[in-house]
Amino acid sequence: MKSFLVFITVLCLLSCSRSKSKDPDCPPFLYNYRVLSQRTIDTATTDNIFIYSINPGNKLVFLYQYINDPCGMAYDAGYRESVVFEVPADANSFSFGNKELKNANAYHRIECFCPNTNARPVTEGSLTGYKLSNATWHVQGTITIPGSSNVISINKSFTEK
Repeated sequence: MKSFLVFITVLCLLSCSRSKSKDPDCPPFLYNYRVLSQRTIDTATTDNIFIYSINPGNKLVFLYQYINDPCGMAYDAGYRESVVFEVPADANSFSFGNKELKNANAYHRIECFCPNTNARPVTEGSLTGYKLSNATWHVQGTITIPGSSNVISINKSFTEK
């Protein structure tokens, strides 16, 4: 009987896996660089958390996202970092530096199962961009993440989705 219990215990332990399965359709992280037309950035405080939301409007909203573990199924899985800002819908180019970023409704937010996920206004750095086609913009610049000395550097094409 003891041998049978030891066998079952060993079998159960061997059937467990410590490593995640590697799904080829699920990358470990991804970046999004999007332009959203006919939108605007609104802000609100919900449950003592300052957030922004992208809603229907009359501007172009630019969205940068870094998503770690995009296919995480657990409640506390994953990490998302976003930067948003807006420009007039009829713009062909833009250039914002430091305090001008406030006029562009530039915000940074980290979303995770962690404290202090407030959106924060971006007030240090610069962003410039120009229209490449009706659905594509080239954006470059560096912004300082509010509340830290870390920076996000961007030199990418943003596409309309």
